[in-house]
Amino acid sequence: NIITALASTATVGNIQVGTELVDAGVIKAQTKVRSGVKLARVVTSTGAWTLEKPIFVIILGLGPPRERAVWWHGYGMISVNSSTGQISRKTHRLAVGALFFLLGLCFASWASRIPSVQQTMGISEAGLGGVLLAIPLGQLLTLPLAGWLVAREGSRKVVLGGVVLYIVALVGLGWAANLYQLLPCLVLFGVGGNLTNIAVNTQAVGVERLFKHKPIMASFHGLWSLAGFAAAAVGTFMIGHAVPPGVHFLLIAAFIIAGLVVSAGYTVPQDHGVDDQPIFVKPDKELLGLGAIAFCALICEGAMFDWSGVYFKKVIQADKDWVGAGYTAFMSTMALGRFGADWLAGRLGAR
Repeated sequence: NIITALASTATVGNIQVGTELVDAGVIKAQTKVRSGVKLARVVTSTGAWTLEKPIFVIILGLGPPRERAVWWHGYGMISVNSSTGQISRKTHRLAVGALFFLLGLCFASWASRIPSVQQTMGISEAGLGGVLLAIPLGQLLTLPLAGWLVAREGSRKVVLGGVVLYIVALVGLGWAANLYQLLPCLVLFGVGGNLTNIAVNTQAVGVERLFKHKPIMASFHGLWSLAGFAAAAVGTFMIGHAVPPGVHFLLIAAFIIAGLVVSAGYTVPQDHGVDDQPIFVKPDKELLGLGAIAFCALICEGAMFDWSGVYFKKVIQADKDWVGAGYTAFMSTMALGRFGADWLAGRLGAR
């Protein structure tokens, strides 16, 4: 990782022209530039950028293999990223794992506040069941489109765009004042969830490929469940302190955006084994069998997602501080099962 400083004078502060700044540390070099001195350009192994009259120059390296050069121009700032080597597979794994965590946080934040929304809008149990069908409707509408988009545009673009759509829908759910506002937000929530689900799992497949097909897929889903546990705990706290869903979801959205900014640049840039394909193809017998297993499992999972909070509130009649406890318990045991699944798959085989 090399950054070379070239200037119109022999030195820029205490950096000599042509000096190769090589250091694995966080701060590569820091210097004040004298008034009137022009930094001509900063050159990395992938390109050069021309600057004029910087007041303060900081060259930062975010650790191998990525470098970042940042220049302050008075009140403004220019930031340039350049890849100076391949990102390690561990970094890819952390970044994609972070995305799974953020997506789990988004979904579980909504699930933890379903009882609050039901009470606010006065929806019956039968009505709530109908309302919640809007999410799978949105998922079904985009199911064939999501795979096609990933094949055409790449999973990185789709997951980043999908996350933005997901959190916009989440905030909309928090501020919906009636069913006419809630239903479109739920459909949009399903659309965003499905886009991100297909794309982030494609990212996970790419990372697993880097590990020579060592089983790590379940650990990504374990992070999703761990986020669900965290979101359930936060939801329980918010309910106990009478925090409105809208405020709750805005805080979650801000956290997700911050996490996305940090992790997005370290996701897998190129998908493997994903070529341009038709929107729909006939599934084979093996895929239908796996689909049947997934269908049965998701019936149980969906019931716990959507109804555990309502059950605790209406049937058990738990105190409001404990309404989210059942959902929290479910998400914690799901996380434990998923974190152990990779080990079991390695020992017993995936089948």
